[in-house]
Amino acid sequence: MRAYTCTHRRCGVEITTFQEILCLDELVGFDTWRDAPLLNQRNIYVMIFYACDIPEDLYYDIERDVWIRFEGDLATLGMTDVAQTRCGKFAAISFRNVGKQVEQGKALATIESAKWVGPFPAPFSCEIIETNESGFAKNILLANKEPYNDGWLVKVRPTNLENERGHLVTGDEAVEKYKARIQELKVNCLRCVD
Repeated sequence: MRAYTCTHRRCGVEITTFQEILCLDELVGFDTWRDAPLLNQRNIYVMIFYACDIPEDLYYDIERDVWIRFEGDLATLGMTDVAQTRCGKFAAISFRNVGKQVEQGKALATIESAKWVGPFPAPFSCEIIETNESGFAKNILLANKEPYNDGWLVKVRPTNLENERGHLVTGDEAVEKYKARIQELKVNCLRCVD
């Protein structure tokens, strides 16, 4: 297998397809290789494995490839880096209506790409509070370029979280499960973007 080198789109670190690195956005001047022994003393923000971002501060529904950022009684949801890589460049997205009640596993949106059409599933039952329709109208590739920031898809209010959160993982557990999934699916998120 050939390894390709590229500057990572989030933190500017030079990476190859087969390296595991830590992306420390907030640490200016941090040299990943020189300072590697100090990693356990640092606040690690993003794990990168086969060039796929896995932010450790989010929750994940691994099976559905959905990330979750809880904010009070609301949650922001989006496709993981692994999911958007497997999907390919977005061509269109159709959101369900704000106010719609959606059951766990049902579609919050339908995503179309050149190689795939499918649902963006709810990781738990919820009510749609807001969609990122205006963001995607301006740039359909938002989730392809920044899946964890500008590329969020919907904001929801969970309606049965206490009973439906057992499968959600975060931190080291999420990283380890995603590393296994990335290897199982043979996913490589490496891409050079402007």
